[in-house]
Amino acid sequence: MRLGTVTIGQSPRSDIIPELLAAVGREVEVIECGALDDLDRREIDELAPVQGDYPLVSRLRDGSEVRLAERHIIERLKNCIRKLERQAIDLVILLCTGEFPHLTASCPVLKPDRLLVHVISGITESGTLGVIVPMPQQQEVMKPKWQRTGLDVVSAAASPYSSSEAELAEAARRLKASGATLVVLDCLGFGSQHARIVRRESGLPVLVPRTLLGRIAAELMQ
Repeated sequence: MRLGTVTIGQSPRSDIIPELLAAVGREVEVIECGALDDLDRREIDELAPVQGDYPLVSRLRDGSEVRLAERHIIERLKNCIRKLERQAIDLVILLCTGEFPHLTASCPVLKPDRLLVHVISGITESGTLGVIVPMPQQQEVMKPKWQRTGLDVVSAAASPYSSSEAELAEAARRLKASGATLVVLDCLGFGSQHARIVRRESGLPVLVPRTLLGRIAAELMQ
């Protein structure tokens, strides 16, 4: 089986793929594509969000954080999917929790934003959802997505790429103090090591997108 992954940053995503494949639990061939793969730093800097843009956060090949405007990324993501389709991919996973409703392929595409909203809706019909996003500018723009769960929503910001453990711990405590009953880490950059900190500091259950995606991919690739 051939699994294609698409990141809004640069591939390879050595921070995500090992944990994703561990959740898949079987041997698959992975072909990666990044929206920024063919760009240098100057070109990437031109894609930064300005006032009024929908802001996104990702990772470059050198491990550094990058902030992007969604409007600059959509066509590049479509190009990645077309490249993967030419390589006979069986399944595509989008490595971003942002909303990209018009991304389609000739094979199934796992979109974390939709999957997470429906999973959370299936877990509980009441309570308060705590959301950790990478940057403060995302807190308000991401809120409507999570309100579709039917839950009250509170949020805090901490980056999986540039925030310290203390900053992530503080974000977790802030969500707990705001009445959260369940936490979702709203970025594929967050992994199990981040979830452990959030669970420890909040005492709440935590959803990690990359491991959830891996488990769903395992079902589809049997």
